[in-house]
Amino acid sequence: SDSTDSVTDTSDTVTILNSAPTITQVSITPDPAYAEFDELTCTVTAIDDDGDALQYAYIWSSATGNSYTVGASSQSTSTLGFADVTGDDWTCTATVDDGSANDTVSDTITVEPSACDGISCGPGGSCTNLGSTYSCTCRPGFEGNNCELDIDECATNNGGCTGTRSDCVNTMGSHYCIDSSTVMAYPETVDTNAETYYNIAVISVNGRGAFPSDPNDWYYNQYITYLQTWYDQTQLGDTLFDDADGVKSFFTEASFGKANFQGVVVDWYDDYDTPKTDDDIFYNHDFYIQEAYDKIDPTQYDIFMVVGLASSGTTQIGWGMGNSVPAENGGRLFNKGLTYLINSSFYNTAGSSRFGSWVLPSVPWAHELFHTVGIFGHSNSLWCYPDLTTYQNSVTFDDLYYNASEALSDTCKINGYGDPFSLMGERLWASHPSVASKIEMGWIEDDWMTSIDATTLFTEQVVSLYPHNQSSISDNVAIQIDVPDFSINLTNGNVVTLNRITIENRAVNGFDTYLSALGSGYRDYSMGTPWYLETTYTWYSQYSTGIYDLIYPIDTNGALIYLDSTDDNNEAVYLIDTNPASDGVITDEPSPKGHKGNAGKFANAMLNVGGTFSSDLLPFTLSIETGPNNGANGEFNVRIIPNP
Repeated sequence: SDSTDSVTDTSDTVTILNSAPTITQVSITPDPAYAEFDELTCTVTAIDDDGDALQYAYIWSSATGNSYTVGASSQSTSTLGFADVTGDDWTCTATVDDGSANDTVSDTITVEPSACDGISCGPGGSCTNLGSTYSCTCRPGFEGNNCELDIDECATNNGGCTGTRSDCVNTMGSHYCIDSSTVMAYPETVDTNAETYYNIAVISVNGRGAFPSDPNDWYYNQYITYLQTWYDQTQLGDTLFDDADGVKSFFTEASFGKANFQGVVVDWYDDYDTPKTDDDIFYNHDFYIQEAYDKIDPTQYDIFMVVGLASSGTTQIGWGMGNSVPAENGGRLFNKGLTYLINSSFYNTAGSSRFGSWVLPSVPWAHELFHTVGIFGHSNSLWCYPDLTTYQNSVTFDDLYYNASEALSDTCKINGYGDPFSLMGERLWASHPSVASKIEMGWIEDDWMTSIDATTLFTEQVVSLYPHNQSSISDNVAIQIDVPDFSINLTNGNVVTLNRITIENRAVNGFDTYLSALGSGYRDYSMGTPWYLETTYTWYSQYSTGIYDLIYPIDTNGALIYLDSTDDNNEAVYLIDTNPASDGVITDEPSPKGHKGNAGKFANAMLNVGGTFSSDLLPFTLSIETGPNNGANGEFNVRIIPNP
């Protein structure tokens, strides 16, 4: 260009390339961090030479597979809430993007376990996680860093006990005000590890007649001296609370020490001027309970057990913990459990009669108390048929028996009490509650079992399953599988919907000490016949003649498989017969429970090692295989294979 004109001679072009962002640091704070207490913050420092606006994205992941993705935003920090932070190695992977290029860098820290992990704050106490330490909040009646110390309420002002109830008895977590001249107390003073204490007031009512003067007259007859028709206050209390084979001992074993009974026995209330039937005592229970209030304080008990001797009839009922009893001065006391055992068999020797005294005083005492403390339903069985026509063509019992040839189908008949391996069922072969019921009661810890969600896509799994006995309770003792809802058409026209499978290992190894015919030791009754499933025998009893002819030995090395519903408030469970085509125990007679064929057909219901079970109603196939160490400790493997 000059003062007159200008000319464009040439030009040139240059391309300015994007400068990629660079992450200079990723850090997770705080460090150290504590599970379920600290929230984790991932902070990113990044530069971009050409000053582009940056977008940040994050992936939080743990070494055990938990993962959380945070989408792109302008935030240079990301926070993982404390509720999601578990004791594990946690990694924050950060990606910074300027729209054209990105950079990715990660950081990892080790999060310490929750300070409450493995901490027990005594029965009913709660643990507060404080990060590097914890604090226990004790339930009333306990104190100490871990609520391990029982407070002796009787040491202060006699526990407030006055008047006719001036005798103070300290218990674990509580105390009783009683008239010790007429009330016997059985406090628990040892086990501080129980999670639930049930205070029981036993109200004894004699509506039959005067007690015999000769104790020999208390026995059923001269041949069955372990069955008593009369029993005094001391026998009643000692057998319930103190006997090594008694109800309290049974619940301690069955709950793995989580449930504990303590209580009092009020001496007999005589009301036999006009002999009473079982209904007379049952329907007048409020009166009999209230008659004991000058001897006990009703507010101090969770369960009232009405034990009656009547001129006729038998009542055995367990009502749950949501009932009421009369208050002392009018009104009602609520959230009380009620158990009625009127003319219920009373035995003094365990093992003498299969249906009576494998637990003392007798099996119904444990059964009804189990209803009271939480399981309202029974352990039933499913007799399944290829179709409804096959069932309807069963004109005789034998037809009904043999036509039930399916392990599981959409046409089944429910037999009440049909599980012969459960306290809540027929209980012929073993009588602990099923593991499904124990899970409902909260007696099985989460890390003692394997939970599988089969409601969506899942992969094949092999799970080692151990007997749930005292010696291996810390091992895996149950498998619980959630499945899609499926319906079974019952032969009575009703429909039941189920959505859960529970698998357990019932073995001889230390399990079912008090009630099991599978247990170790010589189990005998009055006819001298040993109780072993491996033995061919015919059982004769006071109930019938030749009830169970064990023709074939029963293989007890296997799994019991139960069905139930997560929506069933009664907690009823249903045992599957995984060998439906075999005879089991041949019988044409009802069992002592009166349910023809249950205990016989389902005696070999176990899915044995080497066996496979599948059904069109379930999304998988189950196989039982030899377990670790060749099953030396009674364990085996359960292979769960999704159906194609």
